[in-house]
Amino acid sequence: MAGGGGGGDGGAQKMEEQRQARVQSAINTINAIFNGEDRVVPTSAATSYDPNATYYNADGTQWSAPKKAVQVDMTKVYDPATGQTQTKQPNYMNYGSTEGGWYEHQMDPALGRWEGGGDAGERWVPNPGLDVQYGADGSNLEGVFRTVLTPDMDAVNKRIAAGDLYSGTQTIKGINRKGLYDEQRAAVTDLNRRDVDRQFLDAERANRFGLARAGLSGGSADIDSNAELGRRTNEGLIKAAGLGDQAAADLQTSDERTRQNLISMAQSGIDTGQAAQMAMSQLDANSSNAASARSGATIGSLFGDLSQAYLYGQQQQGARTGAAPYQQWQPGSIRSGGSSGSVV
Repeated sequence: MAGGGGGGDGGAQKMEEQRQARVQSAINTINAIFNGEDRVVPTSAATSYDPNATYYNADGTQWSAPKKAVQVDMTKVYDPATGQTQTKQPNYMNYGSTEGGWYEHQMDPALGRWEGGGDAGERWVPNPGLDVQYGADGSNLEGVFRTVLTPDMDAVNKRIAAGDLYSGTQTIKGINRKGLYDEQRAAVTDLNRRDVDRQFLDAERANRFGLARAGLSGGSADIDSNAELGRRTNEGLIKAAGLGDQAAADLQTSDERTRQNLISMAQSGIDTGQAAQMAMSQLDANSSNAASARSGATIGSLFGDLSQAYLYGQQQQGARTGAAPYQQWQPGSIRSGGSSGSVV
């Protein structure tokens, strides 16, 4: 009873190991694509086995069919791919060629050699350790048996049934995401720097004309207002760089969120090929969304209140300064100590 349970547990463990391998292969593919690495992924799950075809594992590596040892009568036509045999013509033996050719009066050198001259006088002399059955004169061979390896079709069919064997591959080109982050940073920063330059030119022109109208050109108001223009311009440039950094960080965060979502899906069962396609698709979507959001990251108005508020303040200060002498004490306008509102 215990032995049977162990066998069952062993089969379940094997299936779980294969599932974990598929999951890990999908996760590795996702990480490779997000890290900018090329990845070979399998395509087209196999539905049958052709010994002459090439097959692939879930991680894109080439698969070799598992083998099992069988005893084969080398006096019969033997197909090592299928393990099938059929009776050969007299005096034909397998010479072991890779093309499966058969040659008259020739034996596999590993099995032995022919001796003597002419068909009637030839004699088969086997190598030691082989199970050879033949007549005393070398004719009427009944069998020359040899252990050969043939595909284990039970194991092959299990792989096919599990959907874990593939008949093709494709190479998914990784994307340099760091380059895209730098590109996003530069695009948003440059966009806002140009806006800073544009706003500065408009504000400088308005400031110059306002000073001229107020008669303050060349004075301290001129110096102070231009210093304020410079200060706000520098603040704008710093803000533009910050917006660029934030845009790059937002794209990277979006990518990382996408990566984690795909890894969760891989753990739930999507295969390597699906994971690769979904990774590429969602990375493209993230890039498109980031490009569309560039124009929305703006520094706003830097100088909108400068020409009005600052110059108004300067003008008021000038007016107060000019009126100050007339606001001092004048004879005849003092008030009497006890007479409210009366003028003496």
